[in-house]
Amino acid sequence: MDQVFMELVKEYGTPLYVFDMDVFQKRIQTVAEVLDFVKICYCMKANPFLASEVPEFVSRFEVCSYGEFLLCRQYKIAPERIFYTGVYKEERQIKEAVQYGVRNFSCESRNQLKILDEAAEAMNVQLHVFLRLSSNNQFGMDRADIFDIIARQKEYALHFAGIHYYGVSQKRDTVKVKVELDIIGQLCDEVRQKYGFLVEEIEYGLGLDSDYFQKDPFHSEMQLLKESAVILREFSKKYCVTIEMGRFFAACCGYYLTKVIDMKINGGIRYAIADGGSHQMHYDGQMLGMKIPPVHILEKKTETRNEEWTLCGSLCTHNDLITRKVLLGSLRLGDILCFGYAGAYSVTEGMVLFLTKDIPPVIMHSHEKGNVCVRPRSETVMYNGGYAEGRKTEI
Repeated sequence: MDQVFMELVKEYGTPLYVFDMDVFQKRIQTVAEVLDFVKICYCMKANPFLASEVPEFVSRFEVCSYGEFLLCRQYKIAPERIFYTGVYKEERQIKEAVQYGVRNFSCESRNQLKILDEAAEAMNVQLHVFLRLSSNNQFGMDRADIFDIIARQKEYALHFAGIHYYGVSQKRDTVKVKVELDIIGQLCDEVRQKYGFLVEEIEYGLGLDSDYFQKDPFHSEMQLLKESAVILREFSKKYCVTIEMGRFFAACCGYYLTKVIDMKINGGIRYAIADGGSHQMHYDGQMLGMKIPPVHILEKKTETRNEEWTLCGSLCTHNDLITRKVLLGSLRLGDILCFGYAGAYSVTEGMVLFLTKDIPPVIMHSHEKGNVCVRPRSETVMYNGGYAEGRKTEI
Protein backbone atom coordinates (compact mmCIF):
# COMPACT_ATOMS: atom_id res chain seq x y z
CA MET A 1 0.00 0.00 0.00
CA ASP A 2 2.90 2.42 0.56
CA GLN A 3 3.33 2.92 -3.18
CA VAL A 4 -0.39 3.67 -3.50
CA PHE A 5 -0.13 6.16 -0.65
CA MET A 6 2.82 7.96 -2.25
CA GLU A 7 0.98 8.28 -5.55
CA LEU A 8 -2.04 9.71 -3.72
CA VAL A 9 0.14 12.18 -1.83
CA LYS A 10 1.62 13.40 -5.13
CA GLU A 11 -1.88 13.95 -6.52
CA TYR A 12 -3.76 15.26 -3.48
CA GLY A 13 -1.09 16.51 -1.08
CA THR A 14 -1.22 16.15 2.70
CA PRO A 15 -2.90 15.79 5.14
CA LEU A 16 -4.98 13.08 3.55
CA TYR A 17 -7.38 10.32 4.57
CA VAL A 18 -7.39 6.98 2.75
CA PHE A 19 -9.95 4.27 3.47
CA ASP A 20 -9.33 0.76 2.16
CA MET A 21 -12.70 -0.67 1.14
CA ASP A 22 -11.33 -4.19 0.73
CA VAL A 23 -10.15 -4.22 4.35
CA PHE A 24 -13.45 -2.72 5.54
CA GLN A 25 -15.62 -5.26 3.75
CA LYS A 26 -13.43 -8.16 4.79
CA ARG A 27 -13.73 -7.08 8.45
CA ILE A 28 -17.52 -6.98 8.22
CA GLN A 29 -17.56 -10.38 6.52
CA THR A 30 -15.36 -11.85 9.27
CA VAL A 31 -17.58 -10.47 12.04
CA ALA A 32 -20.73 -11.69 10.28
CA GLU A 33 -19.28 -15.21 10.04
CA VAL A 34 -18.46 -15.30 13.75
CA LEU A 35 -21.84 -13.80 14.69
CA ASP A 36 -23.90 -15.69 12.13
CA PHE A 37 -26.75 -16.19 14.63
CA VAL A 38 -27.60 -12.46 14.97
CA LYS A 39 -28.33 -9.56 12.62
CA ILE A 40 -25.71 -6.89 12.00
CA CYS A 41 -26.13 -3.10 12.08
CA TYR A 42 -23.52 -0.57 10.91
CA CYS A 43 -23.26 2.57 13.07
CA MET A 44 -22.79 5.42 10.63
CA LYS A 45 -21.33 7.81 13.20
CA ALA A 46 -18.07 5.82 13.19
CA ASN A 47 -17.45 6.83 9.57
CA PRO A 48 -20.27 8.02 7.27
CA PHE A 49 -18.03 7.83 4.18
CA LEU A 50 -18.08 4.04 4.41
CA ALA A 51 -21.86 3.70 4.34
CA SER A 52 -22.01 3.31 0.56
CA GLU A 53 -19.65 0.33 0.78
CA VAL A 54 -21.50 -1.66 3.45
CA PRO A 55 -22.38 -5.14 2.11
CA GLU A 56 -26.01 -6.01 1.40
CA PHE A 57 -26.09 -8.73 4.06
CA VAL A 58 -25.81 -6.04 6.77
CA SER A 59 -29.38 -5.66 8.00
CA ARG A 60 -29.38 -2.08 9.25
CA PHE A 61 -27.71 1.29 9.43
CA GLU A 62 -27.92 3.09 12.74
CA VAL A 63 -28.62 6.74 11.95
CA CYS A 64 -28.05 9.16 14.85
CA SER A 65 -29.01 12.43 13.19
CA TYR A 66 -31.02 14.01 10.42
CA GLY A 67 -27.80 14.58 8.49
CA GLU A 68 -26.95 10.88 8.60
CA PHE A 69 -30.45 10.11 7.36
CA LEU A 70 -29.90 12.47 4.41
CA LEU A 71 -26.69 10.59 3.59
CA CYS A 72 -28.58 7.29 3.61
CA ARG A 73 -31.17 8.72 1.27
CA GLN A 74 -28.44 10.03 -1.02
CA TYR A 75 -26.80 6.60 -1.05
CA LYS A 76 -30.24 5.12 -1.84
CA ILE A 77 -30.13 2.88 1.21
CA ALA A 78 -33.48 1.13 1.51
CA PRO A 79 -35.66 2.71 4.23
CA GLU A 80 -36.31 -0.66 5.86
CA ARG A 81 -32.56 -0.88 6.59
CA ILE A 82 -32.50 2.44 8.48
CA PHE A 83 -32.76 2.49 12.28
CA TYR A 84 -33.27 6.14 13.28
CA THR A 85 -31.81 6.80 16.74
CA GLY A 86 -30.30 9.83 18.47
CA VAL A 87 -30.95 12.01 21.49
CA TYR A 88 -32.37 14.84 19.37
CA LYS A 89 -35.29 14.27 17.04
CA GLU A 90 -37.36 17.05 15.47
CA GLU A 91 -40.90 16.42 14.34
CA ARG A 92 -40.33 17.69 10.78
CA GLN A 93 -37.23 15.50 10.45
CA ILE A 94 -39.06 12.43 11.71
CA LYS A 95 -41.88 13.06 9.25
CA GLU A 96 -39.41 13.40 6.38
CA ALA A 97 -37.82 10.07 7.32
CA VAL A 98 -41.25 8.46 7.55
CA GLN A 99 -42.15 9.81 4.11
CA TYR A 100 -39.01 8.14 2.78
CA GLY A 101 -40.26 4.87 4.28
CA VAL A 102 -38.33 4.63 7.57
CA ARG A 103 -40.32 2.76 10.22
CA ASN A 104 -37.75 1.74 12.86
CA PHE A 105 -37.02 4.38 15.51
CA SER A 106 -35.46 4.39 18.93
CA CYS A 107 -37.12 6.36 21.71
CA GLU A 108 -34.88 8.20 24.18
CA SER A 109 -37.47 9.95 26.35
CA ARG A 110 -41.14 10.62 26.98
CA ASN A 111 -40.81 13.76 24.90
CA GLN A 112 -39.54 11.73 21.94
CA LEU A 113 -42.36 9.28 22.51
CA LYS A 114 -44.84 12.13 22.12
CA ILE A 115 -43.19 13.30 18.88
CA LEU A 116 -43.15 9.78 17.40
CA ASP A 117 -46.72 9.10 18.47
CA GLU A 118 -48.05 12.33 16.97
CA ALA A 119 -46.14 11.72 13.72
CA ALA A 120 -47.51 8.17 13.42
CA GLU A 121 -51.07 9.34 14.04
CA ALA A 122 -50.85 12.34 11.71
CA MET A 123 -49.35 10.28 8.88
CA ASN A 124 -51.48 7.19 9.54
CA VAL A 125 -48.52 4.82 9.67
CA GLN A 126 -47.30 2.27 12.18
CA LEU A 127 -43.87 3.05 13.53
CA HIS A 128 -41.78 0.32 15.15
CA VAL A 129 -40.34 1.86 18.29
CA PHE A 130 -37.42 0.52 20.34
CA LEU A 131 -37.45 1.90 23.88
CA ARG A 132 -33.89 2.78 24.85
CA LEU A 133 -32.89 1.64 28.31
CA SER A 134 -30.49 4.01 30.04
CA SER A 135 -27.11 2.77 31.20
CA ASN A 136 -27.16 5.29 34.05
CA ASN A 137 -26.26 8.33 31.97
CA GLN A 138 -28.04 10.96 29.85
CA PHE A 139 -29.00 8.43 27.19
CA GLY A 140 -32.25 6.48 27.14
CA MET A 141 -34.91 6.14 29.81
CA ASP A 142 -35.11 4.81 33.31
CA ARG A 143 -36.60 1.36 33.90
CA ALA A 144 -39.62 2.91 35.59
CA ASP A 145 -40.42 5.01 32.50
CA ILE A 146 -40.15 1.98 30.23
CA PHE A 147 -42.40 -0.07 32.52
CA ASP A 148 -45.00 2.71 32.56
CA ILE A 149 -44.95 3.12 28.77
CA ILE A 150 -45.40 -0.60 28.22
CA ALA A 151 -48.20 -0.71 30.78
CA ARG A 152 -50.00 2.01 28.78
CA GLN A 153 -48.99 0.85 25.32
CA LYS A 154 -52.58 0.81 24.04
CA GLU A 155 -52.73 4.58 24.44
CA TYR A 156 -50.19 5.10 21.66
CA ALA A 157 -50.42 4.80 17.87
CA LEU A 158 -47.11 2.95 17.93
CA HIS A 159 -45.85 -0.59 17.84
CA PHE A 160 -43.31 -1.18 20.59
CA ALA A 161 -41.00 -3.58 18.82
CA GLY A 162 -38.10 -3.90 21.19
CA ILE A 163 -35.45 -2.59 23.53
CA HIS A 164 -32.44 -0.53 22.49
CA TYR A 165 -29.35 -0.61 24.71
CA TYR A 166 -25.81 0.71 24.44
CA GLY A 167 -23.68 0.63 27.57
CA VAL A 168 -19.95 1.27 27.43
CA SER A 169 -17.66 1.48 24.42
CA GLN A 170 -14.19 0.00 23.92
CA LYS A 171 -14.86 -3.14 25.99
CA ARG A 172 -11.60 -5.01 26.55
CA ASP A 173 -13.14 -8.15 28.06
CA THR A 174 -16.43 -10.04 27.98
CA VAL A 175 -17.36 -9.39 31.61
CA LYS A 176 -19.13 -6.16 30.65
CA VAL A 177 -20.89 -7.88 27.74
CA LYS A 178 -22.30 -10.48 30.15
CA VAL A 179 -23.36 -7.82 32.66
CA GLU A 180 -25.13 -5.74 30.02
CA LEU A 181 -26.97 -8.70 28.50
CA ASP A 182 -28.08 -9.75 31.99
CA ILE A 183 -29.51 -6.25 32.52
CA ILE A 184 -31.41 -6.41 29.23
CA GLY A 185 -32.62 -9.95 29.86
CA GLN A 186 -33.87 -9.07 33.33
CA LEU A 187 -35.85 -6.12 31.96
CA CYS A 188 -37.41 -8.27 29.25
CA ASP A 189 -38.37 -10.97 31.76
CA GLU A 190 -39.96 -8.43 34.09
CA VAL A 191 -42.14 -6.72 31.46
CA ARG A 192 -43.32 -10.13 30.30
CA GLN A 193 -44.22 -11.21 33.82
CA LYS A 194 -45.90 -7.93 34.79
CA TYR A 195 -47.62 -6.93 31.56
CA GLY A 196 -47.52 -9.99 29.33
CA PHE A 197 -45.38 -7.95 26.93
CA LEU A 198 -43.08 -9.96 24.68
CA VAL A 199 -39.99 -8.06 23.52
CA GLU A 200 -39.68 -8.93 19.85
CA GLU A 201 -36.11 -7.71 19.29
CA ILE A 202 -33.06 -6.38 21.10
CA GLU A 203 -30.90 -3.76 19.37
CA TYR A 204 -27.60 -3.99 21.26
CA GLY A 205 -24.44 -1.91 20.90
CA LEU A 206 -21.67 -4.45 21.46
CA GLY A 207 -18.91 -1.82 21.72
CA LEU A 208 -15.86 -4.07 21.43
CA ASP A 209 -12.36 -2.63 21.76
CA SER A 210 -10.27 -1.56 18.80
CA ASP A 211 -6.76 -1.70 20.19
CA TYR A 212 -5.03 1.25 18.54
CA PHE A 213 -1.76 0.83 20.40
CA GLN A 214 -0.78 -2.77 19.64
CA LYS A 215 1.53 -3.60 16.76
CA ASP A 216 -0.81 -6.39 15.60
CA PRO A 217 -4.28 -5.86 17.10
CA PHE A 218 -6.10 -8.29 14.80
CA HIS A 219 -5.46 -11.36 16.96
CA SER A 220 -6.66 -9.76 20.20
CA GLU A 221 -9.71 -8.25 18.48
CA MET A 222 -10.75 -11.57 16.97
CA GLN A 223 -10.23 -13.34 20.29
CA LEU A 224 -12.46 -10.79 22.02
CA LEU A 225 -15.08 -11.18 19.28
CA LYS A 226 -15.12 -14.98 19.58
CA GLU A 227 -15.40 -14.85 23.37
CA SER A 228 -18.29 -12.40 23.08
CA ALA A 229 -19.94 -14.68 20.53
CA VAL A 230 -20.20 -17.47 23.11
CA ILE A 231 -22.17 -15.21 25.46
CA LEU A 232 -24.28 -13.72 22.68
CA ARG A 233 -25.18 -17.15 21.31
CA GLU A 234 -26.77 -18.15 24.61
CA PHE A 235 -28.63 -14.86 24.82
CA SER A 236 -29.90 -15.13 21.24
CA LYS A 237 -31.54 -18.46 22.01
CA LYS A 238 -34.14 -16.50 23.93
CA TYR A 239 -34.26 -13.19 22.05
CA CYS A 240 -33.94 -11.93 18.49
CA VAL A 241 -30.80 -9.77 18.53
CA THR A 242 -29.31 -7.13 16.24
CA ILE A 243 -25.74 -6.12 17.03
CA GLU A 244 -24.64 -2.53 16.42
CA MET A 245 -20.98 -2.03 15.50
CA GLY A 246 -19.11 0.92 14.06
CA ARG A 247 -15.57 1.39 15.32
CA PHE A 248 -14.87 -2.37 15.23
CA PHE A 249 -15.69 -2.40 11.52
CA ALA A 250 -14.15 0.89 10.46
CA ALA A 251 -10.99 1.55 12.47
CA CYS A 252 -8.75 -0.98 10.75
CA CYS A 253 -9.41 0.29 7.21
CA GLY A 254 -8.30 3.89 7.65
CA TYR A 255 -5.01 5.71 7.12
CA TYR A 256 -4.03 9.30 7.80
CA LEU A 257 -1.10 10.70 5.83
CA THR A 258 0.73 13.82 6.97
CA LYS A 259 4.04 15.45 5.99
CA VAL A 260 6.94 16.46 8.25
CA ILE A 261 7.27 20.21 7.75
CA ASP A 262 9.66 21.14 10.57
CA MET A 263 12.18 19.49 12.90
CA LYS A 264 14.06 20.65 15.96
CA ILE A 265 15.70 19.58 19.21
CA ASN A 266 14.43 21.35 22.34
CA GLY A 267 15.71 20.36 25.76
CA GLY A 268 17.34 17.28 24.30
CA ILE A 269 14.04 16.05 22.80
CA ARG A 270 13.66 15.56 19.05
CA TYR A 271 10.46 17.15 17.76
CA ALA A 272 8.95 16.60 14.32
CA ILE A 273 6.12 18.91 13.27
CA ALA A 274 3.58 17.58 10.79
CA ASP A 275 1.22 19.55 8.58
CA GLY A 276 -1.71 17.61 10.07
CA GLY A 277 -2.41 17.12 13.74
CA SER A 278 -4.64 15.98 16.57
CA HIS A 279 -7.59 17.94 15.17
CA GLN A 280 -7.80 15.40 12.33
CA MET A 281 -6.75 12.22 14.16
CA HIS A 282 -8.66 10.48 16.93
CA TYR A 283 -7.41 7.47 18.87
CA ASP A 284 -9.72 6.64 21.75
CA GLY A 285 -7.65 6.38 24.93
CA GLN A 286 -4.90 8.70 23.72
CA MET A 287 -4.03 11.64 25.98
CA LEU A 288 -1.28 14.17 25.31
CA GLY A 289 0.58 11.69 23.12
CA MET A 290 1.33 9.22 25.92
CA LYS A 291 0.56 6.17 23.76
CA ILE A 292 2.00 5.18 20.40
CA PRO A 293 -0.49 4.50 17.58
CA PRO A 294 0.56 2.57 14.46
CA VAL A 295 2.81 4.90 12.44
CA HIS A 296 5.60 4.49 9.91
CA ILE A 297 7.48 6.53 7.33
CA LEU A 298 6.52 6.00 3.70
CA GLU A 299 9.43 4.96 1.45
CA LYS A 300 11.81 4.90 4.41
CA LYS A 301 15.36 3.98 3.47
CA THR A 302 16.94 1.05 5.31
CA GLU A 303 18.88 2.32 8.32
CA THR A 304 20.74 0.65 11.14
CA ARG A 305 19.99 3.27 13.79
CA ASN A 306 16.72 4.38 15.34
CA GLU A 307 16.02 7.82 16.76
CA GLU A 308 13.36 8.67 19.28
CA TRP A 309 10.91 11.34 18.16
CA THR A 310 8.04 13.31 19.60
CA LEU A 311 5.50 13.92 16.83
CA CYS A 312 3.40 17.07 16.95
CA GLY A 313 0.81 18.61 14.71
CA SER A 314 0.87 22.17 13.42
CA LEU A 315 -1.76 23.63 15.76
CA CYS A 316 -0.89 26.47 18.12
CA THR A 317 -1.70 24.54 21.28
CA HIS A 318 0.26 22.43 23.75
CA ASN A 319 -2.39 19.74 23.29
CA ASP A 320 -1.30 19.00 19.73
CA LEU A 321 0.97 16.15 20.77
CA ILE A 322 0.35 13.19 18.48
CA THR A 323 2.72 10.76 20.18
CA ARG A 324 5.91 10.75 22.25
CA LYS A 325 9.06 8.62 22.21
CA VAL A 326 8.36 6.79 18.97
CA LEU A 327 11.29 5.11 17.23
CA LEU A 328 11.26 6.07 13.57
CA GLY A 329 14.86 6.34 12.45
CA SER A 330 16.35 9.48 10.96
CA LEU A 331 13.48 11.66 9.85
CA ARG A 332 13.88 14.20 7.07
CA LEU A 333 11.92 17.26 6.13
CA GLY A 334 9.25 16.24 3.65
CA ASP A 335 8.95 12.64 4.91
CA ILE A 336 5.39 11.31 4.85
CA LEU A 337 4.10 9.76 8.07
CA CYS A 338 1.39 7.12 7.68
CA PHE A 339 -0.88 6.56 10.69
CA GLY A 340 -2.93 3.36 10.63
CA TYR A 341 -6.20 2.40 12.33
CA ALA A 342 -7.62 5.84 11.52
CA GLY A 343 -10.86 4.65 9.93
CA ALA A 344 -13.21 5.40 12.84
CA TYR A 345 -14.12 8.87 14.09
CA SER A 346 -10.93 10.66 12.98
CA VAL A 347 -12.58 11.97 9.83
CA THR A 348 -15.54 13.40 11.78
CA GLU A 349 -14.51 13.97 15.39
CA GLY A 350 -11.64 16.47 15.12
CA MET A 351 -11.78 20.24 15.63
CA VAL A 352 -11.76 20.82 11.90
CA LEU A 353 -12.40 24.57 12.12
CA PHE A 354 -9.63 25.31 14.62
CA LEU A 355 -7.07 27.77 13.14
CA THR A 356 -9.16 27.88 9.95
CA LYS A 357 -7.16 25.08 8.37
CA ASP A 358 -8.19 23.11 5.28
CA ILE A 359 -10.31 19.99 5.59
CA PRO A 360 -8.31 17.07 4.10
CA PRO A 361 -9.46 15.11 1.06
CA VAL A 362 -10.94 11.63 1.52
CA ILE A 363 -9.88 8.85 -0.84
CA MET A 364 -11.68 5.50 -1.10
CA HIS A 365 -9.32 2.75 -2.28
CA SER A 366 -10.20 -0.73 -3.51
CA HIS A 367 -8.65 -3.31 -5.80
CA GLU A 368 -11.70 -3.26 -8.06
CA LYS A 369 -12.44 0.48 -8.24
CA GLY A 370 -8.98 1.91 -7.71
CA ASN A 371 -8.82 5.30 -5.99
CA VAL A 372 -11.89 7.53 -5.81
CA CYS A 373 -11.83 10.99 -4.24
CA VAL A 374 -15.15 11.37 -2.41
CA ARG A 375 -14.26 14.66 -0.72
CA PRO A 376 -11.85 17.24 -2.17
CA ARG A 377 -9.63 19.44 -0.04
CA SER A 378 -11.77 22.30 1.31
CA GLU A 379 -10.95 25.66 2.84
CA THR A 380 -12.76 26.57 6.07
CA VAL A 381 -12.27 30.34 6.02
CA MET A 382 -15.89 30.88 4.96
CA TYR A 383 -17.12 28.99 8.05
CA ASN A 384 -15.10 31.21 10.41
CA GLY A 385 -16.44 34.54 9.19
CA GLY A 386 -14.35 34.98 6.04
CA TYR A 387 -15.10 35.70 2.42
CA ALA A 388 -18.00 34.02 0.67
CA GLU A 389 -16.98 34.50 -2.96
CA GLY A 390 -13.54 35.07 -4.37
CA ARG A 391 -10.46 36.32 -2.55
CA LYS A 392 -9.55 40.02 -2.56
CA THR A 393 -5.86 40.72 -2.31
CA GLU A 394 -4.63 44.13 -1.22
CA ILE A 395 -1.07 45.27 -1.85
